[in-house]
Amino acid sequence: HLLSTLMSCKTSIDDIQQLSQTIENDYGINTINHVHELNQRWEHSVQSVSQRIQLLQDSVRNTESDIYSKSVEYPWQRSVAFNKVPYFIK
Repeated sequence: HLLSTLMSCKTSIDDIQQLSQTIENDYGINTINHVHELNQRWEHSVQSVSQRIQLLQDSVRNTESDIYSKSVEYPWQRSVAFNKVPYFIK
């Protein structure tokens, strides 16, 4: 949800960039540095949130596998499919 909200801001950032070009051309006020900084912050935020989401998903997946693998004895192994259905392997 956070990533989709963040991605929806891209349109607004693009609008700000266009407006800054208009302001700079019409009034001679230098705004391009601020807009460039805003773009960098947005890109960094998207990258950070994406990495964090991936880390959280990986940790949940690894934790589930560890829990199920310890519930059976050798030669059996227990795991969970991507659809969250547990299964046994001999």
